[in-house]
Amino acid sequence: MKRKLLGLILTAVLILPLTGCSASKPKPGKESRRPSLFYQPGYQTSMRQKYPLKVAVLTVRDKRIMPFYNTDNFFKEPITDAVSDSIYLELKSSGMFKEVVRVKEISPRRLTQDELFRIQMDYGVDMIFIADLTAFNILRDKQGVGTVDAFKITIDVGLAAQLIYLEKGYVVWADSAGRQEKELAKSGALNPSELGALSSKALKATIEDIKKLVYQTGKEMRRS
Repeated sequence: MKRKLLGLILTAVLILPLTGCSASKPKPGKESRRPSLFYQPGYQTSMRQKYPLKVAVLTVRDKRIMPFYNTDNFFKEPITDAVSDSIYLELKSSGMFKEVVRVKEISPRRLTQDELFRIQMDYGVDMIFIADLTAFNILRDKQGVGTVDAFKITIDVGLAAQLIYLEKGYVVWADSAGRQEKELAKSGALNPSELGALSSKALKATIEDIKKLVYQTGKEMRRS
């Protein structure tokens, strides 16, 4: 009887450490259930018109070291498209420019004067807003010990951007911004709705910072 009891205790001791590994890891849901990164910009934060010019927002370049979490297929839209569209909507609603258009073209690696002239002629714009996506990832930090499966989930977003006046090739503004939003997931992962909300929150905060930096530190430019 004692031997049987000792065997049961040893089995329980061996199993207990393994139970802490049962936490769910982030994984993409079915395509129909994937959350959207799209959000409505805050129209209440309108600014005075700083640039009486037409600006084109180009598709962001993906400069991340790694995908969102093993893959980018967590959302309805491609991440670079969602970020580009969000920048466009935020700048358009800000009132900072006379006109804002979305151009679905990735900025070339080398922005020569000839390339800037081509963009100006092709799209009839005075300025371009280009950005590099330096971070858009999910980080997990285990909380507690033993059988506790809770993880602190962090969405990390980073952008480096430039505003360029095409006629002279002037860099009117250049800077970077990044935000992290965190939430505790008791099961080890967030459900699709929670993941979408937290990711959109981090993205919105990052673009809001970029927008404020342009407004506060960008050089004043007018069509010559």
